[in-house]
Amino acid sequence: YEVLDPVIDPEQAFEAEPLHPDGNLIRHIPLRHGDPDAAGDLVVEGLYRIGRQDPAPIGAEAGLAVPRPDGGVELY
Repeated sequence: YEVLDPVIDPEQAFEAEPLHPDGNLIRHIPLRHGDPDAAGDLVVEGLYRIGRQDPAPIGAEAGLAVPRPDGGVELY
């Protein structure tokens, strides 16, 4: 493989030489901005609470590697 210089600026990545046949952009999601001071006919204010979400609900958050006598490793 060929070691390439990293492109660490997103703006430069748009103009950099493409690394993939379809270019360096995976997906374009335009963001729309509104007036932050705008108010509607109805204003609802309150305190809202949501439950905590585990960032990795499928996998365990710990592991254990134990050396075996034959030179292998058992993973738990």
